[in-house]
Amino acid sequence: MSYLVATALDCFSLFAPMVLGREDYLGVDVGIPGHEGHDVINIQGMYPIHEVERQFINEHGLEAFWKSDWEPTDVLRRPAI
Repeated sequence: MSYLVATALDCFSLFAPMVLGREDYLGVDVGIPGHEGHDVINIQGMYPIHEVERQFINEHGLEAFWKSDWEPTDVLRRPAI
């Protein structure tokens, strides 16, 4: 089952994943056995945001926005800024 939702969110922010612990998303080795350490990736969370929030992040930094009162999983939310 899939859903299509119309939303005003038109940008994305990348940050740590909400559902993984730090040890599970940093330095993940995806190489074949015997080649440890050659193919290491970091997993990122992708969060939809409003254009005005993107501008705020550019001016004040991601940490200031991340600590504001917003719900990253609510795609129908109003801008937090």
